[in-house]
Amino acid sequence: MQTAAFSVEKQLFLAVDTGNEYVQLKQMPALPYMPLYAYASKLTFHDTDMYQIGVSTLREHAAAASIKRTLAAFLQNRSSSDPPDFSVWYEGIGLHGSGALAELAGCYQVLEQSCAADFQLNRQQSVRIVDWEAHFPRFHTVLRNMEDLSGTLALHKIEANGLPGVAAVLRLAGLPHVLGTLALGFHLSAALERAVEQLLHAFSLYTYQQDAGIRPTAAWCSTPKDAWAQEASSEELAVPWTMLSQQYPPMDIDAELVALKQTAQRNGWSLHSVPLTHELLDELHLHGVSVRLDQLPMSSSGYEDSFWFLPQECPLLPSMKYMPDGRQDTELSRLYHENSKIHEHQRPDDFIFPPSLIDPHIQRVISNGVKDFRYAPVRVKLPDVRERRTVPIEEAILRRRSTLPLAAEPMTLEELSHLLYFSYGVTAIARNRQEGIVNPLRAAPSGGALYPVDVYLLIEHVEEVPQGMYYYHPHEHELLLVSGRYRAQDVKDYVNASHRLEKAACTLFFVGNFRRNQWKYRERGYRIVNLDCGHLGENFILVSSGLGLVAHGLMGFTDDYFNRLLQLDGSDEALLYMMCVGRGTH
Repeated sequence: MQTAAFSVEKQLFLAVDTGNEYVQLKQMPALPYMPLYAYASKLTFHDTDMYQIGVSTLREHAAAASIKRTLAAFLQNRSSSDPPDFSVWYEGIGLHGSGALAELAGCYQVLEQSCAADFQLNRQQSVRIVDWEAHFPRFHTVLRNMEDLSGTLALHKIEANGLPGVAAVLRLAGLPHVLGTLALGFHLSAALERAVEQLLHAFSLYTYQQDAGIRPTAAWCSTPKDAWAQEASSEELAVPWTMLSQQYPPMDIDAELVALKQTAQRNGWSLHSVPLTHELLDELHLHGVSVRLDQLPMSSSGYEDSFWFLPQECPLLPSMKYMPDGRQDTELSRLYHENSKIHEHQRPDDFIFPPSLIDPHIQRVISNGVKDFRYAPVRVKLPDVRERRTVPIEEAILRRRSTLPLAAEPMTLEELSHLLYFSYGVTAIARNRQEGIVNPLRAAPSGGALYPVDVYLLIEHVEEVPQGMYYYHPHEHELLLVSGRYRAQDVKDYVNASHRLEKAACTLFFVGNFRRNQWKYRERGYRIVNLDCGHLGENFILVSSGLGLVAHGLMGFTDDYFNRLLQLDGSDEALLYMMCVGRGTH
C-alpha cells in the first residue's frame, strides 16, 4: 500500500511539474530548523482560484499533498449538496491513482473529522507508543530538530468509536498550545505516517498564521498547556511499536473498506461514496471519490466550539518564534532590516549621499577600492590569463557541487591567477574625464562600483607560492604577503568544517570594508556589502568549477579569531565569508 502511494505521489508531482495548464506548483520557504519540504499549489480554472499548501519530509509527498488539497477543495466546491436537516454530516474528497484507495482515503477523511469533534486523549481511549522512531527513519531528522527546540513529538495508539488509529501530539517550549492530529486506520503503519505528516502540516500553518497575526489554527489542538496536563495522563501507559504492528498488519484494500463501513454502521452512521468525474482528474490520471458521512445529532457542545479549523490559504512566511526558553535570536537582524528600509514617504535616492558634494580628490581616493600593503615583504606577481578560456558557463553551473571531497593536491600558480582574475580582477576602466577620476571595474558587480569586499588568501598548497596569509590586489593582479605567522591547527579549530581545510590548496576570506561603502549608502550600505559578498562568492564558485576545482563556502567560523588573524578591527572591517578551494578527488 505504501509503495503504491509513493508511486502515485511521484507521478502526480511530475505531471504538474512538467506543465499542467491548470495547476501551478511553487516551492515555499522551509521552516527554520525543520527539514521539511513545503509546496503551494494554485488552481486556476475558469473564474475559480484555489490555493493550498502541502508539507512533508519527502519532496514528492509535499508537492502532491498540496495539489491534492487544491483539487479536493475545488471538487468539493462543485459537488457539495445541502445536508439533511436532522443530522450532523461531514464531507470529504478522496484522490488517488486507484479508485478503491481514493474511496478509502475519503472515508478516513470524514471519519477523522467526526471522531476529532469529541475525541479526548485519555487513559480509556489511548496508550503511548514507544520505540517507534527506528521503524520510521524518514522522521529522524525532524525529531532531532524538535528536541533542539526543546520540544517533543509523542504518538498515542487510540480507539475512537471502534476504529484504531494514531494521535500525534507536539509540544514546543515556545509554543503556547499543544498541537495534535488524529489519523485512523486498520493499517496502523499508514495511520502513523499520516498522523505525523498531518501534524507537521498543522504546525507549519500554525507558524505561518502566527506571523501573519491571525488566530492560531490546527487540525486538532488543546487549550493552553496548563489545561492539557490533566487530560494527557495516558503517558504513564506505553506499548512498543513492534507489538502494535503485529496486532494491526496491513489489510487488503477491499477488506479494509468493508471493515470501515461495518464499523460506521455499528455506530449509527452511514457512508455515501460517489465517484467524481472531471477533466482535471483525467489529465492527472487520478480517481476522485466524494464521501459523505451522516450521523445522529451529537450530544457534545459541537465541533465549532471545541476545535480550531485548519485554514486553506497559502502560507505567508515561516516563523522563528519557537526557540527554547522563549529566546528571540533574530530580533537584532529584524530591527536592522526595519531601520534600513526606504519608506513610502521617501524618494528611492534619499538614502544615497550625493557624490557631487564630495571633493574630486576624495572621490579619487574612494574609487581606489583596495587596501595599501606597500611594505609587504613578499609580492607574488600573478601570470596574465586574460586570453585563457575554460568550459562554458552552463557547464560550470552543472558541474558545481558543494559536497565533493577535496584531494591533497596542489593548485598551479596559473590556476590561482585564473581564479582570482575572472572572479575579482579588473576587466575594464571607467573614466570621468571632467573630474579626472579613473575607476577600475572588476569581474564581480558592486553597488556604486565601490567594491567594499576585500579578498585574503591563506595559501597552503599552491605551486611557486610560499605558505602564508596574502591580500589580493586586483589593480596590480598580485598577492601581497600579510602574515606568515599562524598555526594551521588554530585555523582548523575555529571553523566548523575543519576537515575541508586540511586538504584545501587555499582558503579565501571575504572581508567587508564598511567605510568604503557606507559613506554613500549609509545604513542601507550594510545590505549592499553583503550582497556584493554574495556576488563575489558565486563568481569564485563558478570559476573554480570551470577550472575543474572544488569550492566549499563556509559560514561557521569564530569571527573574532579570524578578525585578529587578518588584522581587522571587527567593526569597520570584518570577515563575512570563507571559502576553501582545492582539487577534487574526481
